[in-house]
Amino acid sequence: MLISWLLFSPDLFPIEDIWNRLKNILQDIDLEVYRQLRRLRAAVLRAWETIIDVEIKERIRTMH
Repeated sequence: MLISWLLFSPDLFPIEDIWNRLKNILQDIDLEVYRQLRRLRAAVLRAWETIIDVEIKERIRTMH
């Protein structure tokens, strides 16, 4: 039996957890940052730099 929606399950895509982690980091910043694209870009880059390769590799390792 084929279950077609499994291909679109967030559990199968390790990047989904990483995006959620990035979103959680960005939720802690001042809302004023969102009003200026340059400041927002800098905040996203800083947040991304806090996510280390080990976290990404660990998430991939948890996939079945």
